[in-house]
Amino acid sequence: MGLQSLRDHNSWLSLFSSGLDRLSLTLFCFLLFSLPSSSWAENWRADLKNTCLPGHFVAVDKERHKFFFLEKNNPLQPTYEFPCMTGQRPGDKQIVNDLKTPEGIYFIQTKIANGLDFKEYGGIAYTLNYPNPVDRLRGKTGYSIWIHSKGFGLVPTKGCVVIGLKDIDTVGPRLTPGTAVILAEEMQLPSELAPSDQAEELRCMMREWSQAWSQRSPKMFDFYDPDAYSKATENFSAFRANKERIFKTINSIKLYNRDIHVLEGPGYWVTWSEQCYAASNHSTEGIRRLYWQRGDDQRFRIVGMEWFPQHTGLLDDYKQGRLVAEATSTVFDDSTNDLALPPVLLAGQMAPPIKQEQLVAVRHEPPTPVLSMPQNQPAEIDWSTDKRLDAAQPKALEEPAPISDAKEPKKTQEPSANKEADSSRKAAPENTALSAEDRRKLQEALQRFVKLLTQHDPQYAEYFSQKDFNRVPNVPKQRSLRSLLRRLENLASEAWLRDYLGSVDVSKQAELYTTQNDLLLMGPKTRTEGKCQIWWQKKPEGSFEIVGFVFTPSATPLSVTWLEQISAEITETVSGWYKAWAAADLDAYMHYYAENAVQQGRRGAKAIRQQKEILWSQNKPVSITFTGLRVLSKDHEVSVDMSQTFEDATGKKDHGIKVLRMQYNGQRWEILDEGWKPGDFIRP
Repeated sequence: MGLQSLRDHNSWLSLFSSGLDRLSLTLFCFLLFSLPSSSWAENWRADLKNTCLPGHFVAVDKERHKFFFLEKNNPLQPTYEFPCMTGQRPGDKQIVNDLKTPEGIYFIQTKIANGLDFKEYGGIAYTLNYPNPVDRLRGKTGYSIWIHSKGFGLVPTKGCVVIGLKDIDTVGPRLTPGTAVILAEEMQLPSELAPSDQAEELRCMMREWSQAWSQRSPKMFDFYDPDAYSKATENFSAFRANKERIFKTINSIKLYNRDIHVLEGPGYWVTWSEQCYAASNHSTEGIRRLYWQRGDDQRFRIVGMEWFPQHTGLLDDYKQGRLVAEATSTVFDDSTNDLALPPVLLAGQMAPPIKQEQLVAVRHEPPTPVLSMPQNQPAEIDWSTDKRLDAAQPKALEEPAPISDAKEPKKTQEPSANKEADSSRKAAPENTALSAEDRRKLQEALQRFVKLLTQHDPQYAEYFSQKDFNRVPNVPKQRSLRSLLRRLENLASEAWLRDYLGSVDVSKQAELYTTQNDLLLMGPKTRTEGKCQIWWQKKPEGSFEIVGFVFTPSATPLSVTWLEQISAEITETVSGWYKAWAAADLDAYMHYYAENAVQQGRRGAKAIRQQKEILWSQNKPVSITFTGLRVLSKDHEVSVDMSQTFEDATGKKDHGIKVLRMQYNGQRWEILDEGWKPGDFIRP
C-alpha cells in the first residue's frame, strides 16, 4: 500500500470510528483484517484434528521442510518423518512455471519406476492429481507435480516434493495409488484427534448423495453447484441430461460406499470412498472423490468429482452375494464417455518420456511428417508447455557382445599345412578387379540372406559354408559356425523382425569377396543395430557362400530410415482410427486396438468394445479434431501425442492431449495403451 493510500485509509478509518464505540471498532478491524486473500491456499495452515481421516496419508510441511507419513492413530504420530524440499519460491502454485509447490489436498495416481533421469528424479516418482477440480475452478495451471528424490542431494524444485533416496525406498511401498497427500505451508499435528461437526456433516451428505443416486431421484442434482461444477469438472447440464437418460433406461441402481474419509483443504473439503456401482445392466468399482464448497447460503455443495476405476474387492463381494442377492457380469462405468478422465498411469506404462528418446515427426492435417532434431529434457515436466515432448540425445545402443569375438578360443580353426600357408594368412592381399555381375550377385545374396532371416526361413543357414567357414585365410578369427547359427536362431525366434540395410560396399581381395553395410533389425523385444561385415567365396557354379561373419553393434543412420518409415505408417494408422471414431464405426474402430489394450481403466478389447457399443447407441461423437501429431520412439516402443478437441451429441466438449502407446504386431500398428490429459498442446 502506497503512502498516500495509507493516509487516505487512515483518514477514512478515523471518520468511520468516530461514529462507533470502541467495541464496534474492534469488531470491525477484526473482520477487516481476517478476510481471506485472493487465493484461499496461500500460506495455508492445515489442521488434522478430524476423526474422519483415512487410515494412512502423507502430510508435507513446506515451511519446516518436513515430510510425514501418518497412520490414523490417537494421538496422531508420524510413522515416518523425513526432511524434504519443495518449490524454489514460497507460496501456493498459481500458474505454469511459477516455481511454487501447490497447497491443498491431492492424491497419488501412480508410480513411475523406469525411464527417469537419476540426477533429477532419483529413479522413482509418484505422481499427484494436480490440478484437482478446485484448482481448475480457481484458474490454476500447470501439471506434473510429483513426489520423488534426487540423485545427488536435496535441492529446491520447480514445484515437486523431493525426499532422500533412502527415504523414498523406505516409504515408497506405502505410497499406493489413492493415498491422500496434504501439501501445506504449515502442518499442525494435533495431540489428540477430535470429532469435527463439518467432517461428520459431509460424511452424511456423501451417504445421502449416494442414496439419491441409487434411488434415481432428481434430488441427487440438488447436491451440486451447477456453475462451479461446470468450470471444475464438466458441463453440468450435459452431466444431468446424461444421468436422467440413464435413470429412465435402467431398472435399478445400487451404490455401496466403504469407509467414507473426509479432509479439509484450503477453502474446500474432500470426501472419498471405495465404491461399488451395481446397476441392472452393468457394475463397476473404484474410488469416488467429491470436492465440496460452501455456498452463499452456507450449504455445502459438490463443485468437483473424480472417479478412478480400481479393484477394491467390493465388486467381488457383490457378485458373490455378500452385498446383494443378484450379480451381473458386464463391467463398465455408466459415467464414462469419450470425454475421458486423466489416465491412471501404471508402472512402466504410459509414463511420460523423460530421457533417451528421439523426436520423430511433427504434422498437422493432412499428415506430412517432418523430422526434427532431439532436444534436452527439462528437469520438471510440464504438459501445458509441451516440455514433456522434448527429447534427449539418443544413447549408444546397449547390445550383446559382437557376433564375432576375437577373444574366443580357436576351437574350429584347422592348423596350417605348412609355414607358407601361415604367412599367407598374415600377408595383406592385393585388391583384385570386381566385375559388375559379381557385385550385383553379392548384393542380391546379402539382401536375400537377411530377408530369409527376418522371415523365419531356415534356408538362411544354407548360405554358410559348412566346410570352409572359419577356415579361409585372411578372414578374422571368430566363433564357430555352430555358435553363430545359435545366435542367429535366437534372433530369428522373435515373433516378427523388420530389416533395414544400408548401402552395401563390395570389394574383392584375391579370391575372397567382402560385403560391408549397416544393418538394423527391429523386433517386438529386440533392436539390433550395427556394422555387418561378411566374407564370401565363389562356388564353382557361380553362386556365393559365407565363410566369415562379423557384426559389431553401433549407432547407424538406419535409425533415421526406420523413424521416417514408421512415422508415415503411424500417421496413416492414426488417421484411420480417427475417421472410424468420428463415424462411430465400431468394427473399424476396434480394428486399431490390440487384444490386451488399455483405455481409461478399461482393460482388453472386449471391455473397450462393450463400453463404446453402449455409449454410441445413446451418444455419438459430433466433432473430433486432432492437430500437432508427434511420434516419439524409445528403442522399439513408440508413443504418439496430439492435441484433441472433442464434442459429443449432448454438446459436451473437452480439449487436451491424447496419448497413444503403439505396438507393431508384425503386419500393422495397433494401439496398446490410450490415455488423455487436459491442457493445451503448445510447441516449444
